[in-house]
Amino acid sequence: MMNPQALLTLLDDTDPVVERELLNYFTVNNRYEDLVQLEVIKKLVSEDRRFFYDNLYSLCKSNWFLQNLNAFLEADSLLNLDLLTDVLLGMNVLFDEQYPVMDGRIALENLIEDVREVLHPHDDSVDKISALNNVIYFKHHFKGNHNKYYLPENSDLSSLLENKTGIPVSLSLLYYLVARRCGIDVHPAALPRHFMLFVSDPHFLFIDCFNSGNILQPTEVADFLLQINVTEGINTYLYPSGRSVIKRMLQNLVYIYSNAEQHDKLAIIENLIKKVDSFEAH
Repeated sequence: MMNPQALLTLLDDTDPVVERELLNYFTVNNRYEDLVQLEVIKKLVSEDRRFFYDNLYSLCKSNWFLQNLNAFLEADSLLNLDLLTDVLLGMNVLFDEQYPVMDGRIALENLIEDVREVLHPHDDSVDKISALNNVIYFKHHFKGNHNKYYLPENSDLSSLLENKTGIPVSLSLLYYLVARRCGIDVHPAALPRHFMLFVSDPHFLFIDCFNSGNILQPTEVADFLLQINVTEGINTYLYPSGRSVIKRMLQNLVYIYSNAEQHDKLAIIENLIKKVDSFEAH
């Protein structure tokens, strides 16, 4: 790692050789520590070097994200919480508004600590979900973005941590990460049109993370499936693979960018979906 002041000095150097070496360094190493270095000095970069810095940061972040994505797709496990967190925060590189990965990690850890403080080890799953809901939805004011559902940033965990609004899958994954870190045994339920979570011990219950963590009985979820003309039973959608969850997030963006005719972004997302499919084909 470079000294921050030394890195700033190098960034101010317009020599093509120096620029090339910086690009090589930050796109080859792909370490979280290198990404954080760039995030820490962002506000200190001179205005005339902003374009070069932004390009350098984007390349470093993109490569770090792809490295983590490949590892996640290879492992195909949602239980690797560190890797899942980094993939979800790294996806921010796909969006216009860029948030520091370091800030996302800190915000997530603060949220987890707030939940841990109110949990009691002898509470049952319903009590734990209620305590978690109080922290996420009432203390921190996370909510489903009902009015602007199809904004692309609703699918971005970094944006969700900053702006507190998201869609079912992003809110469910945030909830999943926090709950799992706090020892609450939740699982994904990749229902059509409405991603949820569920617990199975001691009671089989669903958690609607898009609607303030409402607890639903299986019969209520079965009725929902019938209302949207889905004939498969609930069990079809429980315990999705890690790959399928990431693919679902990407498919949401395909729908959004296709309708908005943002063809450049659409091509990037479609290539990522091909990457997911290539792992599933093996």
